[in-house]
Amino acid sequence: MKETILAAKKHAASPKLEQGSWALSVSFLVGYVGHICIDAFKRRVHRYKIDRLYDENIKRLDELKARYLKDSTAGREEAWKVERESSS
Repeated sequence: MKETILAAKKHAASPKLEQGSWALSVSFLVGYVGHICIDAFKRRVHRYKIDRLYDENIKRLDELKARYLKDSTAGREEAWKVERESSS
């Protein structure tokens, strides 16, 4: 009779252990998926910041390039005027 009671106790404890392991597995997976979602959001925000900085730098370089070309063209035109006047 004692053997039957012990066997019954083992079978009774077994589902609780499985339920606990399932709960632990599910909570681990939920935490892992939550962590992935948070990281994806942070990466997206960071990517937008980097893209904005990149676009600002490209815009600034274009403005500097235009100003440089304008200044260098104006300098060349003045040099050509001086050459034309001196050669005339």
